[in-house]
Amino acid sequence: MTRSPGARSAAAVVARSVGGDPAERRRRRLLGASLTCCAAFLLAAVAVATFDLTGPECLRTPAGSTVCLAGNGGYSVSSPPGVSEPIDDFTFGGRLVPDTSGLAPYVGESGLRPGVVVAALLLVVPFAVFALQVVRLGSAARERRLAALRLQGATSADLRRIAAAEVRGTGLVAGVAGLPAYLGLWLLLGVLPPSGWRLLPTPGLTLALAWPVVAVVVVAAAVLAARRAADVGTADALGLSRRRARPLSRSSATVTGIALGVLLLGLVLYVLAPNGAAAGVVVLVLPLVFVAAAVAAGPWIVVAVGRRHIRRGSPVAVLAGRRLVADPRTPGRVAGVLLAVGLAVGFAVSDVIGIFLSGRTDPYDLAFFGGGILTALGAIGLAAVVAALSLVVGAAEQVLDARRPTAALVALGAEPATVVRVVRTQLRSVSVLPAVGGAVVGATLLGGWFAVAEGGGRAWVVPAAIGAVVVAVLVAGGAAALGAAGAQRLLRRPLAEAMSVESLRTA
Repeated sequence: MTRSPGARSAAAVVARSVGGDPAERRRRRLLGASLTCCAAFLLAAVAVATFDLTGPECLRTPAGSTVCLAGNGGYSVSSPPGVSEPIDDFTFGGRLVPDTSGLAPYVGESGLRPGVVVAALLLVVPFAVFALQVVRLGSAARERRLAALRLQGATSADLRRIAAAEVRGTGLVAGVAGLPAYLGLWLLLGVLPPSGWRLLPTPGLTLALAWPVVAVVVVAAAVLAARRAADVGTADALGLSRRRARPLSRSSATVTGIALGVLLLGLVLYVLAPNGAAAGVVVLVLPLVFVAAAVAAGPWIVVAVGRRHIRRGSPVAVLAGRRLVADPRTPGRVAGVLLAVGLAVGFAVSDVIGIFLSGRTDPYDLAFFGGGILTALGAIGLAAVVAALSLVVGAAEQVLDARRPTAALVALGAEPATVVRVVRTQLRSVSVLPAVGGAVVGATLLGGWFAVAEGGGRAWVVPAAIGAVVVAVLVAGGAAALGAAGAQRLLRRPLAEAMSVESLRTA
Protein backbone atom coordinates (compact mmCIF):
# COMPACT_ATOMS: atom_id res chain seq x y z
CA MET A 1 0.00 0.00 0.00
CA THR A 2 1.47 3.36 -1.04
CA ARG A 3 1.11 6.32 1.22
CA SER A 4 -1.25 9.02 -0.03
CA PRO A 5 -0.59 12.79 0.30
CA GLY A 6 -3.27 12.89 2.99
CA ALA A 7 -1.49 10.19 4.96
CA ARG A 8 1.81 12.05 4.62
CA SER A 9 0.30 15.27 5.91
CA ALA A 10 -1.42 13.41 8.73
CA ALA A 11 1.89 11.85 9.70
CA ALA A 12 3.47 15.29 9.86
CA VAL A 13 0.61 16.61 11.99
CA VAL A 14 0.88 13.66 14.39
CA ALA A 15 4.64 14.08 14.66
CA ARG A 16 4.17 17.75 15.59
CA SER A 17 1.27 17.18 17.99
CA VAL A 18 3.07 14.42 19.86
CA GLY A 19 5.87 16.83 20.65
CA GLY A 20 3.43 19.32 22.16
CA ASP A 21 1.67 16.77 24.39
CA PRO A 22 2.55 17.28 28.11
CA ALA A 23 2.67 13.53 28.64
CA GLU A 24 5.02 13.23 25.67
CA ARG A 25 7.31 15.94 27.06
CA ARG A 26 7.43 14.09 30.37
CA ARG A 27 8.22 10.88 28.55
CA ARG A 28 11.05 12.56 26.68
CA ARG A 29 12.56 13.91 29.89
CA LEU A 30 12.54 10.44 31.44
CA LEU A 31 13.99 8.93 28.28
CA GLY A 32 16.71 11.58 28.11
CA ALA A 33 17.67 11.03 31.75
CA SER A 34 17.92 7.25 31.35
CA LEU A 35 19.92 7.47 28.13
CA THR A 36 22.25 10.05 29.70
CA CYS A 37 22.96 7.63 32.55
CA CYS A 38 23.65 4.88 29.99
CA ALA A 39 26.15 7.14 28.22
CA ALA A 40 27.80 8.16 31.52
CA PHE A 41 28.40 4.56 32.62
CA LEU A 42 29.63 3.60 29.16
CA LEU A 43 32.16 6.42 29.40
CA ALA A 44 33.06 5.24 32.90
CA ALA A 45 33.81 1.79 31.51
CA VAL A 46 35.98 3.37 28.80
CA ALA A 47 37.82 5.55 31.33
CA VAL A 48 38.64 2.63 33.61
CA ALA A 49 39.54 0.29 30.75
CA THR A 50 41.97 2.76 29.17
CA PHE A 51 43.53 3.92 32.43
CA ASP A 52 47.15 2.89 32.93
CA LEU A 53 50.08 3.99 34.99
CA THR A 54 52.58 6.30 33.33
CA GLY A 55 56.07 4.90 33.57
CA PRO A 56 56.93 1.81 35.59
CA GLU A 57 54.28 0.13 37.70
CA CYS A 58 54.75 1.29 41.28
CA LEU A 59 53.35 0.11 44.58
CA ARG A 60 53.20 1.97 47.89
CA THR A 61 53.91 0.48 51.34
CA PRO A 62 51.85 1.35 54.42
CA ALA A 63 54.69 3.59 55.67
CA GLY A 64 54.82 5.59 52.43
CA SER A 65 57.75 4.02 50.59
CA THR A 66 57.35 3.54 46.83
CA VAL A 67 58.49 0.34 45.13
CA CYS A 68 58.76 0.45 41.32
CA LEU A 69 59.47 -2.38 38.93
CA ALA A 70 62.67 -1.95 36.96
CA GLY A 71 63.23 -3.02 33.38
CA ASN A 72 65.67 -5.80 34.34
CA GLY A 73 63.13 -7.56 36.54
CA GLY A 74 64.30 -5.94 39.78
CA TYR A 75 62.82 -3.00 41.59
CA SER A 76 63.79 0.38 42.95
CA VAL A 77 62.77 1.81 46.31
CA SER A 78 62.26 5.42 47.37
CA SER A 79 61.26 6.23 50.95
CA PRO A 80 60.18 9.48 52.62
CA PRO A 81 62.74 11.24 54.86
CA GLY A 82 63.21 9.39 58.12
CA VAL A 83 61.49 6.22 56.90
CA SER A 84 63.46 2.99 56.72
CA GLU A 85 61.66 -0.21 55.88
CA PRO A 86 62.94 -3.74 55.23
CA ILE A 87 61.49 -3.82 51.74
CA ASP A 88 62.94 -7.27 51.12
CA ASP A 89 60.54 -8.66 53.69
CA PHE A 90 57.54 -7.61 51.63
CA THR A 91 56.06 -9.73 48.89
CA PHE A 92 55.50 -7.68 45.76
CA GLY A 93 51.77 -7.45 45.19
CA GLY A 94 50.95 -8.52 48.74
CA ARG A 95 50.46 -5.79 51.34
CA LEU A 96 51.72 -3.16 48.92
CA VAL A 97 49.05 -0.98 47.38
CA PRO A 98 49.15 0.68 43.93
CA ASP A 99 50.58 4.17 43.74
CA THR A 100 47.75 5.41 41.51
CA SER A 101 46.91 8.90 42.77
CA GLY A 102 44.45 7.70 45.37
CA LEU A 103 42.51 5.19 43.27
CA ALA A 104 41.10 2.11 44.93
CA PRO A 105 43.32 -0.98 44.52
CA TYR A 106 40.81 -2.83 42.36
CA VAL A 107 40.83 0.13 39.96
CA GLY A 108 44.54 0.84 39.99
CA GLU A 109 45.85 -2.71 39.71
CA SER A 110 45.85 -3.89 36.11
CA GLY A 111 44.83 -7.43 37.05
CA LEU A 112 41.68 -6.31 38.87
CA ARG A 113 40.71 -3.43 36.60
CA PRO A 114 38.72 -5.53 34.06
CA GLY A 115 36.29 -6.48 36.82
CA VAL A 116 35.50 -2.81 37.39
CA VAL A 117 34.95 -2.37 33.65
CA VAL A 118 32.47 -5.25 33.65
CA ALA A 119 30.69 -3.74 36.66
CA ALA A 120 30.32 -0.40 34.85
CA LEU A 121 28.91 -2.16 31.80
CA LEU A 122 26.47 -4.11 33.97
CA LEU A 123 25.17 -0.83 35.42
CA VAL A 124 24.18 0.19 31.89
CA VAL A 125 21.65 -2.66 31.73
CA PRO A 126 19.04 -1.41 34.26
CA PHE A 127 19.11 2.08 32.73
CA ALA A 128 18.70 0.56 29.26
CA VAL A 129 15.72 -1.48 30.47
CA PHE A 130 14.24 1.66 32.01
CA ALA A 131 14.74 3.55 28.74
CA LEU A 132 13.00 0.76 26.85
CA GLN A 133 10.07 0.96 29.25
CA VAL A 134 9.91 4.75 28.86
CA VAL A 135 9.79 4.40 25.06
CA ARG A 136 6.52 2.54 25.55
CA LEU A 137 5.25 4.90 28.27
CA GLY A 138 2.10 6.66 27.19
CA SER A 139 1.92 4.55 24.05
CA ALA A 140 -1.78 3.82 24.56
CA ALA A 141 -2.72 7.29 23.31
CA ARG A 142 0.06 7.36 20.76
CA GLU A 143 -0.95 3.99 19.36
CA ARG A 144 -4.44 5.32 18.68
CA ARG A 145 -3.04 8.22 16.69
CA LEU A 146 -0.71 5.94 14.78
CA ALA A 147 -3.50 3.40 14.21
CA ALA A 148 -5.62 6.18 12.72
CA LEU A 149 -2.82 6.79 10.24
CA ARG A 150 -2.99 3.13 9.24
CA LEU A 151 -6.62 3.65 8.25
CA GLN A 152 -5.52 6.55 6.04
CA GLY A 153 -2.93 4.49 4.19
CA ALA A 154 0.25 4.86 6.24
CA THR A 155 2.48 1.80 6.13
CA SER A 156 4.35 0.12 8.96
CA ALA A 157 7.55 1.72 7.69
CA ASP A 158 5.91 5.15 7.98
CA LEU A 159 4.98 4.48 11.59
CA ARG A 160 8.48 3.30 12.42
CA ARG A 161 9.95 6.43 10.86
CA ILE A 162 7.66 8.62 12.97
CA ALA A 163 8.63 6.72 16.12
CA ALA A 164 12.32 7.05 15.27
CA ALA A 165 11.94 10.79 14.66
CA GLU A 166 10.31 11.18 18.09
CA VAL A 167 13.37 9.86 19.96
CA ARG A 168 16.27 10.74 17.65
CA GLY A 169 16.69 14.25 19.03
CA THR A 170 16.31 13.08 22.61
CA GLY A 171 18.92 10.38 22.07
CA LEU A 172 21.36 12.86 20.54
CA VAL A 173 20.98 15.28 23.44
CA ALA A 174 21.44 12.42 25.91
CA GLY A 175 24.55 11.19 24.13
CA VAL A 176 26.07 14.67 24.14
CA ALA A 177 25.14 15.10 27.81
CA GLY A 178 26.92 11.84 28.62
CA LEU A 179 30.31 13.52 29.10
CA PRO A 180 29.05 16.22 31.51
CA ALA A 181 27.19 13.48 33.38
CA TYR A 182 30.39 11.43 33.58
CA LEU A 183 32.28 14.46 34.89
CA GLY A 184 29.69 14.76 37.65
CA LEU A 185 30.10 11.05 38.35
CA TRP A 186 33.86 11.54 38.44
CA LEU A 187 33.54 14.36 40.99
CA LEU A 188 31.35 12.11 43.12
CA LEU A 189 33.43 8.92 42.86
CA GLY A 190 36.87 10.13 41.77
CA VAL A 191 37.45 13.38 43.67
CA LEU A 192 35.33 13.50 46.84
CA PRO A 193 36.27 10.07 48.29
CA PRO A 194 39.48 9.90 50.37
CA SER A 195 42.71 8.69 48.84
CA GLY A 196 42.68 4.96 48.24
CA TRP A 197 38.89 4.80 47.81
CA ARG A 198 38.45 6.64 44.51
CA LEU A 199 36.76 4.64 41.78
CA LEU A 200 37.22 6.76 38.64
CA PRO A 201 40.49 8.05 37.17
CA THR A 202 41.09 11.60 35.99
CA PRO A 203 39.48 12.17 32.55
CA GLY A 204 41.96 12.01 29.70
CA LEU A 205 42.18 12.31 25.93
CA THR A 206 40.82 8.80 25.38
CA LEU A 207 37.57 9.80 27.05
CA ALA A 208 37.15 12.76 24.70
CA LEU A 209 37.74 10.48 21.70
CA ALA A 210 35.21 7.93 22.97
CA TRP A 211 32.55 10.59 23.64
CA PRO A 212 31.20 10.90 20.05
CA VAL A 213 31.28 7.12 19.61
CA VAL A 214 29.19 6.62 22.75
CA ALA A 215 26.79 9.35 21.61
CA VAL A 216 26.25 7.57 18.28
CA VAL A 217 25.68 4.25 20.08
CA VAL A 218 23.08 5.86 22.36
CA VAL A 219 21.22 7.45 19.43
CA ALA A 220 21.25 4.20 17.45
CA ALA A 221 19.96 2.20 20.43
CA ALA A 222 17.16 4.71 21.08
CA VAL A 223 16.06 4.71 17.44
CA LEU A 224 16.12 0.91 17.26
CA ALA A 225 14.04 0.58 20.43
CA ALA A 226 11.51 3.14 19.20
CA ARG A 227 11.16 1.44 15.81
CA ARG A 228 10.55 -1.93 17.48
CA ALA A 229 7.89 -0.45 19.77
CA ALA A 230 6.15 1.58 17.05
CA ASP A 231 3.81 -0.78 15.23
CA VAL A 232 1.97 -2.37 18.15
CA GLY A 233 -1.54 -0.97 17.66
CA THR A 234 -4.38 -2.08 15.40
CA ALA A 235 -7.52 -0.28 14.23
CA ASP A 236 -10.71 -1.54 12.66
CA ALA A 237 -12.94 0.14 10.09
CA LEU A 238 -14.85 2.02 12.81
CA GLY A 239 -11.68 3.65 14.09
CA LEU A 240 -11.52 1.65 17.32
CA SER A 241 -7.95 0.87 18.27
CA ARG A 242 -6.41 -1.59 20.68
CA ARG A 243 -3.01 -2.88 21.58
CA ARG A 244 -1.73 -5.72 19.46
CA ALA A 245 -1.02 -8.90 21.37
CA ARG A 246 2.68 -9.67 21.71
CA PRO A 247 3.03 -13.35 22.57
CA LEU A 248 6.49 -14.79 23.01
CA SER A 249 7.77 -15.99 19.66
CA ARG A 250 10.00 -18.82 18.57
CA SER A 251 12.83 -16.36 17.94
CA SER A 252 12.57 -15.20 21.55
CA ALA A 253 12.86 -18.80 22.71
CA THR A 254 15.89 -19.27 20.43
CA VAL A 255 17.66 -16.20 21.82
CA THR A 256 16.95 -17.31 25.38
CA GLY A 257 18.23 -20.82 24.66
CA ILE A 258 21.44 -19.51 23.09
CA ALA A 259 22.10 -17.18 26.04
CA LEU A 260 21.51 -19.97 28.55
CA GLY A 261 23.68 -22.34 26.51
CA VAL A 262 26.58 -19.87 26.44
CA LEU A 263 26.20 -19.35 30.19
CA LEU A 264 26.26 -23.10 30.85
CA LEU A 265 29.29 -23.54 28.59
CA GLY A 266 31.16 -20.81 30.45
CA LEU A 267 30.40 -22.43 33.80
CA VAL A 268 31.60 -25.81 32.53
CA LEU A 269 34.85 -24.30 31.20
CA TYR A 270 35.49 -22.58 34.50
CA VAL A 271 34.85 -25.75 36.53
CA LEU A 272 37.13 -27.82 34.28
CA ALA A 273 40.00 -25.30 34.30
CA PRO A 274 39.58 -22.90 37.24
CA ASN A 275 43.23 -21.82 37.22
CA GLY A 276 43.86 -21.64 33.48
CA ALA A 277 44.44 -18.51 31.43
CA ALA A 278 40.97 -18.80 29.95
CA ALA A 279 39.41 -18.87 33.41
CA GLY A 280 40.07 -15.16 33.89
CA VAL A 281 38.31 -14.33 30.64
CA VAL A 282 35.40 -16.59 31.56
CA VAL A 283 35.05 -14.93 34.97
CA LEU A 284 34.85 -11.50 33.33
CA VAL A 285 32.46 -12.51 30.55
CA LEU A 286 30.13 -14.68 32.66
CA PRO A 287 28.45 -11.76 34.49
CA LEU A 288 27.59 -10.08 31.19
CA VAL A 289 26.32 -13.37 29.75
CA PHE A 290 24.30 -14.07 32.88
CA VAL A 291 22.59 -10.68 32.81
CA ALA A 292 21.81 -11.12 29.10
CA ALA A 293 20.43 -14.61 29.77
CA ALA A 294 18.39 -13.34 32.73
CA VAL A 295 16.84 -10.51 30.72
CA ALA A 296 16.11 -12.90 27.84
CA ALA A 297 14.59 -15.51 30.15
CA GLY A 298 12.63 -12.95 32.18
CA PRO A 299 9.48 -13.01 29.98
CA TRP A 300 9.39 -16.81 30.11
CA ILE A 301 9.67 -16.67 33.90
CA VAL A 302 6.75 -14.24 33.96
CA VAL A 303 4.68 -16.58 31.77
CA ALA A 304 5.41 -19.50 34.10
CA VAL A 305 4.45 -17.43 37.14
CA GLY A 306 1.29 -16.20 35.42
CA ARG A 307 0.19 -19.72 34.51
CA ARG A 308 0.81 -20.83 38.09
CA HIS A 309 -1.46 -18.03 39.32
CA ILE A 310 -4.15 -19.11 36.85
CA ARG A 311 -4.01 -22.69 38.14
CA ARG A 312 -4.56 -21.48 41.71
CA GLY A 313 -8.15 -20.59 40.80
CA SER A 314 -8.81 -17.64 43.11
CA PRO A 315 -10.22 -14.53 41.38
CA VAL A 316 -7.28 -12.31 42.31
CA ALA A 317 -4.72 -14.91 41.24
CA VAL A 318 -6.51 -15.64 37.96
CA LEU A 319 -6.80 -11.95 37.02
CA ALA A 320 -3.17 -11.30 37.93
CA GLY A 321 -2.04 -14.36 36.01
CA ARG A 322 -4.02 -13.41 32.91
CA ARG A 323 -2.52 -9.92 32.94
CA LEU A 324 0.99 -11.33 33.26
CA VAL A 325 0.49 -13.85 30.45
CA ALA A 326 -1.10 -11.21 28.19
CA ASP A 327 2.06 -9.05 28.12
CA PRO A 328 5.06 -10.89 29.59
CA ARG A 329 7.72 -8.86 27.79
CA THR A 330 7.31 -5.62 29.72
CA PRO A 331 7.52 -7.07 33.26
CA GLY A 332 9.82 -9.85 32.07
CA ARG A 333 12.72 -7.51 31.39
CA VAL A 334 12.42 -6.10 34.91
CA ALA A 335 12.19 -9.61 36.35
CA GLY A 336 15.42 -10.51 34.55
CA VAL A 337 17.25 -7.52 36.01
CA LEU A 338 15.96 -8.32 39.50
CA LEU A 339 17.06 -11.93 39.06
CA ALA A 340 20.59 -10.66 38.38
CA VAL A 341 20.34 -8.27 41.34
CA GLY A 342 19.30 -11.14 43.60
CA LEU A 343 22.25 -13.22 42.41
CA ALA A 344 24.63 -10.35 43.17
CA VAL A 345 23.09 -9.95 46.64
CA GLY A 346 23.65 -13.65 47.28
CA PHE A 347 27.30 -13.36 46.25
CA ALA A 348 27.85 -10.24 48.37
CA VAL A 349 26.23 -11.68 51.51
CA SER A 350 28.20 -14.93 51.23
CA ASP A 351 31.40 -12.96 50.70
CA VAL A 352 30.78 -10.76 53.75
CA ILE A 353 30.04 -13.74 56.00
CA GLY A 354 33.05 -15.63 54.66
CA ILE A 355 35.42 -12.72 55.28
CA PHE A 356 34.28 -12.05 58.83
CA LEU A 357 34.32 -15.73 59.81
CA SER A 358 37.58 -16.67 58.11
CA GLY A 359 39.75 -14.98 60.73
CA ARG A 360 41.23 -12.24 58.53
CA THR A 361 42.88 -9.60 60.71
CA ASP A 362 45.16 -7.75 58.30
CA PRO A 363 43.90 -4.13 58.02
CA TYR A 364 44.78 -3.91 54.34
CA ASP A 365 42.91 -7.13 53.54
CA LEU A 366 39.86 -5.98 55.47
CA ALA A 367 39.92 -2.56 53.80
CA PHE A 368 40.42 -4.12 50.37
CA PHE A 369 37.63 -6.66 50.60
CA GLY A 370 35.35 -4.42 52.65
CA GLY A 371 35.70 -1.54 50.22
CA GLY A 372 35.01 -3.80 47.27
CA ILE A 373 31.91 -5.27 48.89
CA LEU A 374 30.59 -1.84 49.87
CA THR A 375 31.11 -0.64 46.30
CA ALA A 376 29.33 -3.71 44.95
CA LEU A 377 26.42 -3.20 47.35
CA GLY A 378 26.13 0.43 46.23
CA ALA A 379 25.99 -0.67 42.59
CA ILE A 380 23.44 -3.37 43.45
CA GLY A 381 21.29 -0.81 45.25
CA LEU A 382 21.41 1.55 42.27
CA ALA A 383 20.42 -1.23 39.88
CA ALA A 384 17.56 -2.26 42.18
CA VAL A 385 16.20 1.30 42.38
CA VAL A 386 16.29 1.71 38.60
CA ALA A 387 14.61 -1.69 38.17
CA ALA A 388 11.87 -0.60 40.58
CA LEU A 389 11.33 2.55 38.53
CA SER A 390 11.09 0.41 35.41
CA LEU A 391 8.49 -1.69 37.19
CA VAL A 392 6.46 1.43 37.96
CA VAL A 393 6.65 2.64 34.37
CA GLY A 394 5.61 -0.72 32.92
CA ALA A 395 2.75 -1.19 35.38
CA ALA A 396 1.52 2.38 34.81
CA GLU A 397 1.42 1.78 31.06
CA GLN A 398 -0.56 -1.42 31.53
CA VAL A 399 -3.01 0.27 33.94
CA LEU A 400 -3.59 3.17 31.55
CA ASP A 401 -4.01 0.88 28.57
CA ALA A 402 -6.58 -1.27 30.43
CA ARG A 403 -8.64 1.58 31.85
CA ARG A 404 -11.87 0.57 30.12
CA PRO A 405 -11.75 -3.14 31.10
CA THR A 406 -10.82 -2.16 34.65
CA ALA A 407 -13.71 0.31 34.89
CA ALA A 408 -16.08 -2.29 33.44
CA LEU A 409 -14.90 -4.84 36.00
CA VAL A 410 -15.64 -2.44 38.86
CA ALA A 411 -18.98 -1.41 37.32
CA LEU A 412 -20.02 -5.08 37.18
CA GLY A 413 -19.57 -5.44 40.92
CA ALA A 414 -15.89 -6.08 41.61
CA GLU A 415 -14.57 -4.33 44.70
CA PRO A 416 -11.88 -1.68 44.06
CA ALA A 417 -9.83 -3.43 46.75
CA THR A 418 -9.87 -6.55 44.59
CA VAL A 419 -8.36 -4.65 41.66
CA VAL A 420 -5.71 -3.24 43.99
CA ARG A 421 -4.85 -6.75 45.17
CA VAL A 422 -4.56 -7.89 41.56
CA VAL A 423 -2.01 -5.16 40.84
CA ARG A 424 -0.17 -5.94 44.08
CA THR A 425 0.03 -9.61 43.14
CA GLN A 426 1.39 -8.68 39.72
CA LEU A 427 4.08 -6.43 41.15
CA ARG A 428 5.20 -8.92 43.77
CA SER A 429 5.24 -11.79 41.29
CA VAL A 430 7.68 -10.05 38.94
CA SER A 431 9.87 -8.58 41.71
CA VAL A 432 10.01 -10.70 44.85
CA LEU A 433 10.12 -14.13 43.21
CA PRO A 434 13.00 -13.38 40.78
CA ALA A 435 15.00 -11.53 43.45
CA VAL A 436 14.62 -14.36 45.96
CA GLY A 437 15.46 -16.98 43.33
CA GLY A 438 18.62 -15.13 42.32
CA ALA A 439 19.64 -14.69 45.97
CA VAL A 440 19.25 -18.41 46.66
CA VAL A 441 21.34 -19.34 43.62
CA GLY A 442 24.06 -16.76 44.33
CA ALA A 443 24.40 -17.54 48.03
CA THR A 444 24.31 -21.29 47.39
CA LEU A 445 26.99 -21.16 44.69
CA LEU A 446 29.43 -19.00 46.66
CA GLY A 447 28.63 -20.69 49.97
CA GLY A 448 29.18 -24.08 48.38
CA TRP A 449 32.48 -22.88 46.95
CA PHE A 450 33.57 -21.77 50.42
CA ALA A 451 32.62 -25.17 51.83
CA VAL A 452 34.64 -26.98 49.15
CA ALA A 453 37.61 -24.61 49.46
CA GLU A 454 37.78 -25.06 53.23
CA GLY A 455 37.45 -28.82 52.79
CA GLY A 456 35.15 -29.12 55.77
CA GLY A 457 38.08 -28.38 58.08
CA ARG A 458 36.29 -25.62 59.96
CA ALA A 459 33.09 -26.13 61.88
CA TRP A 460 31.61 -22.79 60.83
CA VAL A 461 31.70 -23.41 57.08
CA VAL A 462 28.43 -25.28 56.53
CA PRO A 463 26.35 -23.26 59.04
CA ALA A 464 27.76 -20.06 57.55
CA ALA A 465 26.81 -21.17 54.03
CA ILE A 466 23.25 -21.93 55.17
CA GLY A 467 23.09 -18.65 57.06
CA ALA A 468 24.28 -16.79 53.96
CA VAL A 469 21.35 -18.21 51.98
CA VAL A 470 18.88 -17.17 54.67
CA VAL A 471 20.31 -13.64 54.99
CA ALA A 472 20.49 -13.20 51.21
CA VAL A 473 16.84 -14.26 50.84
CA LEU A 474 15.78 -11.84 53.58
CA VAL A 475 17.75 -8.95 52.11
CA ALA A 476 16.82 -9.50 48.45
CA GLY A 477 13.22 -10.49 49.16
CA GLY A 478 12.69 -7.65 51.61
CA ALA A 479 14.15 -5.07 49.23
CA ALA A 480 12.04 -6.40 46.34
CA ALA A 481 8.88 -6.38 48.46
CA LEU A 482 9.64 -2.83 49.55
CA GLY A 483 10.11 -1.82 45.92
CA ALA A 484 6.83 -3.47 44.93
CA ALA A 485 5.04 -1.65 47.76
CA GLY A 486 6.53 1.65 46.62
CA ALA A 487 5.49 0.95 43.04
CA GLN A 488 1.95 0.19 44.16
CA ARG A 489 1.86 3.44 46.12
CA LEU A 490 2.96 5.41 43.06
CA LEU A 491 0.23 3.70 41.02
CA ARG A 492 -2.62 4.66 43.34
CA ARG A 493 -3.71 7.69 41.32
CA PRO A 494 -3.65 6.09 37.85
CA LEU A 495 -5.36 3.01 39.27
CA ALA A 496 -8.11 5.14 40.83
CA GLU A 497 -8.62 6.93 37.51
CA ALA A 498 -8.80 3.58 35.71
CA MET A 499 -11.53 2.36 38.08
CA SER A 500 -13.65 5.50 37.69
CA VAL A 501 -16.85 5.62 35.63
CA GLU A 502 -15.28 8.13 33.23
CA SER A 503 -12.90 5.41 32.03
CA LEU A 504 -15.87 3.52 30.54
CA ARG A 505 -15.92 6.15 27.79
CA THR A 506 -12.28 5.50 26.91
CA ALA A 507 -11.88 4.33 23.32
